[in-house]
Amino acid sequence: NWISKVLVAANASASPINLQVGLNYACAQNSFICSSVQQGGPCFQPSNLIAHASYAFNSYYLQFKAVGGSCDFGGLAILTTNDPLIYITLSQ
Repeated sequence: NWISKVLVAANASASPINLQVGLNYACAQNSFICSSVQQGGPCFQPSNLIAHASYAFNSYYLQFKAVGGSCDFGGLAILTTNDPLIYITLSQ
């Protein structure tokens, strides 16, 4: 049930270059964060930068929020209570 959760999603208005930098940062903190969005991974589809960054940003926040991890990524992310896949589909 997505409605009861607050999730982190990539900001669709952010530049692709900056989103890639944020994605790289999140992935560098723990390789497990991005293993699911690698080709062949369970969360590879949809295969686009917004989807992959959303997955990585949310995974990073869930892993590191207890020790001060950011959910904003310098404006590259937003908080949402909607299923990120719905948000990603609507923003394309």
